[in-house]
Amino acid sequence: MRRTVSLILALSILVCLFSSCSAPMVKAEKNEEGQLVADNGVTYNRVPIGYQPVSQGEEYGVIKGVLEEKLYCVGSFDPKEWLTTESAGMATGVYCKEGIEIPALSELEPDLCYICQVGENVFSVYTLGDADNGALDKEKGKIEKIVEMLLDESVEAEMWPRYSDETYSLMFYSENWPTLYYCVDYMRESGGNYVYDYASKKCINVGDLLEEYFGDAETE
Repeated sequence: MRRTVSLILALSILVCLFSSCSAPMVKAEKNEEGQLVADNGVTYNRVPIGYQPVSQGEEYGVIKGVLEEKLYCVGSFDPKEWLTTESAGMATGVYCKEGIEIPALSELEPDLCYICQVGENVFSVYTLGDADNGALDKEKGKIEKIVEMLLDESVEAEMWPRYSDETYSLMFYSENWPTLYYCVDYMRESGGNYVYDYASKKCINVGDLLEEYFGDAETE
């Protein structure tokens, strides 16, 4: 049941070598609206905060400017529709072709949720929604519960704990949006277990909803 997300990312990069991503480097610059206007004829919008690419693929171009920030394919997906900057957690810039409407969390309908340790590499401690032992409905219910709590205005907002040695990322994945993860932070504390959503800036205490999936949070 435990999966290594970094392995998935590596496989995506290998696939990318044989995809349309292997193209001459493009150059892009930001306009006044914050869009990327590239010399491949495509204008890209910045994907809203909270989303990260499923993987960083082959280098594809550069954003012109002082920093000359590099652009990459998103896995093996069409770079004329999806691009990303170098992986930097929530600071990663993800871009989609103008006209693609990115769903809000309320519209995402995630199928899976990867509970991940994030450091130099990203390791999945557990994959919610992928059970094969009769617990699938239970796990799907937990995914729905977390999303519901984040969206429910009646759920009391909490203060995000200042320090913790156990901070994780919950990475929601929808088959309808195979290029993206919707990511929130998860912190384990003696006084509660907290989820922080960057988009809404809301922190909630989810109690022991996910505790059975951690054990000692060992990775493979």
